[in-house]
Amino acid sequence: DITWVENALNDQDQETLFAARTPRNEVSQKILDLLVYAEANIKPAGDGHNTINVHVVRALISRFGLIEGTWRKYHALGDESKYLEASMAASEKLIAQFPGLHSNYDEVFNSLSLKGVAGILLYKQYEQDQLHHFLSYLPRTSSGRWDLTKKAVDMYLMKDGQTRWTSPLFAGDQDAYAEFRNRDKRLYYTVIAPYKVVVNTTANTWTHTTNPADREYIDLMAQISDPNHKRYPNTNWQGLLLKQTPHFQDFQDGRPFNVTYTGYHFYKFTNYFQFVQQRDINDAPVFRMGEVLLNYAEAKFELGGFNQAIAEQTINKLRSRGGVAGLNMAAIPVDPTRDPAVDAVLWEIRRERAIELMGDGFRFDDLRRWKKMDYATNRKLGRWIVRANYGNKIPTVNNAAAGNIAYEGVPPTPYPTHYYLYPLPNDQIVLTNGVIKQNPGWQ
Repeated sequence: DITWVENALNDQDQETLFAARTPRNEVSQKILDLLVYAEANIKPAGDGHNTINVHVVRALISRFGLIEGTWRKYHALGDESKYLEASMAASEKLIAQFPGLHSNYDEVFNSLSLKGVAGILLYKQYEQDQLHHFLSYLPRTSSGRWDLTKKAVDMYLMKDGQTRWTSPLFAGDQDAYAEFRNRDKRLYYTVIAPYKVVVNTTANTWTHTTNPADREYIDLMAQISDPNHKRYPNTNWQGLLLKQTPHFQDFQDGRPFNVTYTGYHFYKFTNYFQFVQQRDINDAPVFRMGEVLLNYAEAKFELGGFNQAIAEQTINKLRSRGGVAGLNMAAIPVDPTRDPAVDAVLWEIRRERAIELMGDGFRFDDLRRWKKMDYATNRKLGRWIVRANYGNKIPTVNNAAAGNIAYEGVPPTPYPTHYYLYPLPNDQIVLTNGVIKQNPGWQ
């Protein structure tokens, strides 16, 4: 619920300025009405390249309809179908118009220009000496400690389309090299794979070790990437070489940059176009077809229309780009980590969403709309290690001699229901003399 205003206001509009909150049903309907109106009335091509056009409006309908529809369903508000149907209809139009995806997942996020890249509907453009960001720079500093958890990495499938729990291709997770072998390529673009080289620190040069295993992922990344995108050995923002990964915060070996706590260093937005502090210039997608395909798959499932043909149009296109066998609805692998309250097909749709959108900023809101924030109360664990190999400096579960990294304790449970909505600032309630009411549970 939020106060809805139809017209421009001035200081004399006290009655509207301090009005009560408009009920959610009315607000969400107005948003949908405005988006549908925009779709029908906007100039189809917008105002030129990379401006808001009819496709961008449809992408927003696809996103909004899914969010509102599923929130209504899982929070028992009712009237979810019209929002899910709006999402589905907008997504179908976009899929018909843009059937292809750019073949390289990494280049969707790490390209100097996204102009003309397949599947990109709107992007933020960065330019040298005009507009910069630091998403590539920061993970390569002594400050950028961005990690995935063990649970997140375990979600990535094997190349055969099986889970790490069921696939014969999985060689175990007690060896860093084995754990990353035969996985979805998107994992290699998202988390630095393990390697080891010999570095001449003075000259900042490197050679391979005498152990062939240490170069497995250096050779792999040379096949699926290039020095401007995912460079191995990894370097910091100045170009200083890192001799091995995982490179732990509490076992730095003299180099305090590009470090990790969990052992799964997140570097999806890392590229090597610039070696200048906080001046990255690669473009950033705002709306892309990868998300639209996921929206469509989920909306179709929620409306009872998801089948193998839809899987081929959506989930399997994304899996194919990752080098993973497609989803076969007649033979869905058993995942022992599946939430038993979630249908097995929906679990795979949600898995695909988590992987494709990893680090894109959707997950928190996804868990909220599915009413699954209890997942966030799971203990955050990292890679399996032998503590003695790292000077016993890195904590494991119960401080066992060998086990999963565990810096954090067990979070409080259960997740409080009223946390699904934010509290309103008390000063706003006071300003309206209590006309604006606090959200339930925050009083």
